[in-house]
Amino acid sequence: MNSIERQPNDMTDKSNSSVSIGEVALQTVLSFLAVLVGYPNMTSVTIVLMAPFVVLMVARMNALFIPALMIHCSSESSIMFVVFGAMMITCIIKSRTFSKQSTVKNIFRVLLLLAPLFVWLTLQKMVIDKFNWQGAINYTSMYLGGWAFLYCFLISDTFNTRVLKLILWSIAGLYIISNVLSVIHWTKLSNCFMLIVPIYGFYYLLKSKRTFIGLLLLLYGIPSFLLSQHETFTMLLTSVYSIVVFVLWNSHNKFATTITGKVSYIVIFFLMAYGILNYKTAQYGDYAEHMDFSSAQSFINRAQYKFFGDRALFWDASWRQLMVLKPVLPMHDIPDIVAISAEGRMSEVDFGAHNTPLQLLRIFGFLMGGCLIVCFMVITNLTAKYFRNYNVSSMEVPIVSVAVTYSIVLFLTGTAALLPGLALFTFGLMGIASGKNC
Repeated sequence: MNSIERQPNDMTDKSNSSVSIGEVALQTVLSFLAVLVGYPNMTSVTIVLMAPFVVLMVARMNALFIPALMIHCSSESSIMFVVFGAMMITCIIKSRTFSKQSTVKNIFRVLLLLAPLFVWLTLQKMVIDKFNWQGAINYTSMYLGGWAFLYCFLISDTFNTRVLKLILWSIAGLYIISNVLSVIHWTKLSNCFMLIVPIYGFYYLLKSKRTFIGLLLLLYGIPSFLLSQHETFTMLLTSVYSIVVFVLWNSHNKFATTITGKVSYIVIFFLMAYGILNYKTAQYGDYAEHMDFSSAQSFINRAQYKFFGDRALFWDASWRQLMVLKPVLPMHDIPDIVAISAEGRMSEVDFGAHNTPLQLLRIFGFLMGGCLIVCFMVITNLTAKYFRNYNVSSMEVPIVSVAVTYSIVLFLTGTAALLPGLALFTFGLMGIASGKNC
């Protein structure tokens, strides 16, 4: 169904009548119980018990189950791989659906062709490096993020206001449980709450015209973000970026598509090169241990340190390693990177490149890693076209803006957007947006 044919605030293209509210409520409650009690305390038993439920939810192909699946995956336990394995199988079974959109069909073909390399590398980690199956798949799990996009593209016609609200309430519940009640460990998905609250404040102010609710969300969201122990420049940049995109979309400005499309990657690769070439000579003053808003200069000093002293040196180390090893195919035994600080101190680190394209090349080699990088950029560029559509529901645009901008920012500063614990939020929502826009 072409998006032009939709009514301005219609998010109900396909009836969800085949799924009862009771079933959705049960699955959501089970997902919270699993994350709260099961996975932290009885991991293996809970995974065995929950596996049939998550497979059934994926097989039902209904967006009403996406919030529960998001919660399960937020645990970052092995249940993630059950979810994504079921999604891969579903996408393969329903692959003819992708023929309606050539770009998505090509993404599917690339991911399918890369599957043998994914299996090969995983088996190498198990047989040669003696990893257990969970550790082996976790090492290679950045490959799985693209399947979240494809699966959610398939079910995008079941996405409606009810699903959106359930996602928002689920993330709010995770945030309250993990950050306020401290019942479970902080998760990447619960962190997204701090991105969602401010942008929905702007939504209620600019689009819904509910000034009181908008101000209330902003008055709660902004101080909560500034005082949070999980605040980062990645989160701050994403928050500002997503709000700008939403405001531009609301004003019918096509620049929203421009700044989330190809231009964003030109800027990212320029920043990567600039950081690598200049981090050893960069000058910045004293910086605080955490983000400091006490003065403009202290904030700038901290930002300069994070860019040059806490990111660029790892990008440089990863790039130098790639130039030495030149891994065309995935290497199971790729060594840790050796970073050299501006003062000349050398340190071996095992957390990777702090950068999505460099980490993809390190883990998967130039062939597979390069293909995944292109898929990442094509997916976000395809989703950027969604912001040209002013007939979609204005209520869904804020969360799509967060998903797209968070993925783009993390392309430069981290790898979480592609990991199964967060990919249903980032790439899943991009799949839904792309499907609704076709």
